[in-house]
Amino acid sequence: MESPDAVKSFNSALAHMYPSMQQPSPAASEPPAQPADPAAPAQPAAQPSTAPSQQPPQTEAEAAKRLFPGMEEQTTPAPNSTIPEAVKALRESDPGRRMFSPQKGPLASVITAENLFAEVTDGQITGEIRQAAAAELREIATDIGANRQEVETFLSIRKDILGNPPTPEQSEKWRAESVQLIRSRYGDAAESTLALGEKLMLRDPRVAKLIIDGRMQGHPRVVSLMCELATREAQRGRLK
Repeated sequence: MESPDAVKSFNSALAHMYPSMQQPSPAASEPPAQPADPAAPAQPAAQPSTAPSQQPPQTEAEAAKRLFPGMEEQTTPAPNSTIPEAVKALRESDPGRRMFSPQKGPLASVITAENLFAEVTDGQITGEIRQAAAAELREIATDIGANRQEVETFLSIRKDILGNPPTPEQSEKWRAESVQLIRSRYGDAAESTLALGEKLMLRDPRVAKLIIDGRMQGHPRVVSLMCELATREAQRGRLK
């Protein structure tokens, strides 16, 4: 069974990814109108207002459809105002991205709304939001150069941590193991490789938030994967 705190953190990460999908809080109730005084002078007729009419609050589903039109088909990434400009530029300059959409490639069968939210029971996360989050996570995985096997590793670790969150002692042990692993693998370049992995994680704040809120940042396999991905991105000239 998933940890409530872990699920709450994951929901927080989704809210950060799609902030404008959150429903606005209800407006304060207005005082009742007072009856008109018969002795009062007549007021001139109200002129039509030139200001834009105020729309009623949107439901989560309506807001999702406006922000992510056609996301049921998942043929193209849904518009998302939270994508950092640097990431947008990388996507636009990647010729392979135009030929091979993340929404139709191998990641489409790995990152799905069904397996991504299998342990999340929060009813406020609608089907539209789940589909939109899955679609954007395919894009994010492609941004960092993760292949199908690497994504499956991330998802497996996330599932394990949701069901069994690490204690402070376990987290400390993970960090020590991660440092030892990176030093043994990269030798004198260990520190610079770790810094490169952190730079990749921070290039898109949503990646950092998902990893940190998922309590995965110290996990040896996650640290190792981020270093491998960062090294590949640097070799492609996409991370400096």
